Amino acid sequence: MKNYKRNILILLSVLLSSILISFAGCNLLGNRTEENAKEHIKDITNIDIPRDAKLLYRCADDDFGPGRKSHLTVYQFEKEPTEWLNENKFLTSEDDSLLVAENEHHFLEYFDFSTHDKNKIPREYVPDFDKFYKWICPARVHFFYYPDTLRLIVYVAWG
Repeated sequence: MKNYKRNILILLSVLLSSILISFAGCNLLGNRTEENAKEHIKDITNIDIPRDAKLLYRCADDDFGPGRKSHLTVYQFEKEPTEWLNENKFLTSEDDSLLVAENEHHFLEYFDFSTHDKNKIPREYVPDFDKFYKWICPARVHFFYYPDTLRLIVYVAWG
């Protein structure tokens, strides 16, 4: 009987330890998600997302098979990253209207095709072309910065 109680106690200890390690692993993975998102964007575009940009939202679409995902990632700034925007030569939505229209068209084309669950994405995280924004689009990666909300929306088309 003593061995039975001892075995139950060992089993419960192992189970409890596994659960605690599992929770710790999830927290570590959550912290790494932000780092992974920034690294992924850097690998494709050679653009570093500033350290003070905080991850607000991220979703990925798996419809393109292994290694072919589109990602929508949203970052929040505490203050406008003016130097970073200038270094990366962001344009404004008021610049050359033909170029802006072409960028918006390409974004919508990729976004509509790849993001079948776009209705699940909160509206405030989808680019709004009726508002003033700053943008660049290197290597099929759309960057939209909204000065009124201090948010950066990054859409990687099939990255």
